[in-house]
Order: sequence, then C-alpha cells, then structure tokens
Amino acid sequence: MGLQLKECLPELFEELSLYASVLPGQSAPAAYPFGGFVLNLNVATRAHRDGKDLLACLVIPIGQFMGGDLGLVEPGLLLRLRSGDAVVFPS
Repeated sequence: MGLQLKECLPELFEELSLYASVLPGQSAPAAYPFGGFVLNLNVATRAHRDGKDLLACLVIPIGQFMGGDLGLVEPGLLLRLRSGDAVVFPS
C-alpha cells in the first residue's frame, strides 16, 4: 500500500514518512508510512473523531461482511466499501 500511496498522494506520503522515520526502534513501522495501525475485528463503532491522527486515515476493510458502510459526516458521504478497497481521508 505504501508504494500506491506514494504514487497517488506523494506529498502526504512524504510528510507521513518523515514522522515514521524518527520513531524509536530503528525500523519502519508495520503500517509505513503511517506511524501505527489499529485492527478492528467484528466491530461497529459510533460516530467518532480520532483526535491524535497525523494528517490522514487509511481504511481497508477485509473479509466477508454485509453492510458496514463507512460514513464521513462532514462531507456527507456514505462509502460502501468491499473487502480490499482502500480509502484515505483527511483526519
């Protein structure tokens, strides 16, 4: 995913990778260029805002499921994602 992000959103990739490059541990994080990731299993969340995200969020649904659309309140979007789709949006 990192290479695709670099091709599609090069400025975002560069800013995120600068942050990821100074994290402790001397190696790239598993979700590079993002500094970290959250894996949610069989979960539905209430509307919320992740206040400590840096610049952008990446969502990739994986598995077999029905429903579970991604709602973005401020732009008024409801995204019907399929397994393996990826969406990046500003935090």
